[in-house]
Amino acid sequence: MTALALTLVLIAAVLHATWNLCAKRAGGGLPFVWLVGAAICTFYVPVLAGYWWWRQPTLSGEQVPLIFDGGTALVVLAFVTPFAIPRRAEVAQHWREHKRYVFGMAILSPIAYVLVLTAMTFTPVSYVAPAREVSIVIGAFIGARFLKEADGRRRIWAAVAMTIGVRALALG
Repeated sequence: MTALALTLVLIAAVLHATWNLCAKRAGGGLPFVWLVGAAICTFYVPVLAGYWWWRQPTLSGEQVPLIFDGGTALVVLAFVTPFAIPRRAEVAQHWREHKRYVFGMAILSPIAYVLVLTAMTFTPVSYVAPAREVSIVIGAFIGARFLKEADGRRRIWAAVAMTIGVRALALG
């Protein structure tokens, strides 16, 4: 794995763990899922559409888990909207209280995804996927340090062991 690929994957792992922190801090739930979906569809999907219009690409592999990712955001939003409408007061309150976490997840999640896809354009997935699992260790550290989750030290060591195992499988 090249230094560039490893750097992209490690940045993506940090972003992944950070957007998980955003979801945890916001409390998750349907209002949060709807708001994140709306933000992604407002910002990320138009960027994808603009790219498509500007470049008019033929569909290569990386241009397709992008169309899929944007399409997934649209589909999730469409399916969650009927459940969010009756809870619009709760959605509005969630927005007032947690908009920074909504934006955090809506921005960091697609960026992390694009960084991993970029690394996979010039590095075999058998290297990228295990390296990305570092996000588990980062997430365990964030949970122990910032969220004060129970058994933080044990969780971090378990995450490290799991990451080593995944890496061993990739090398094996």
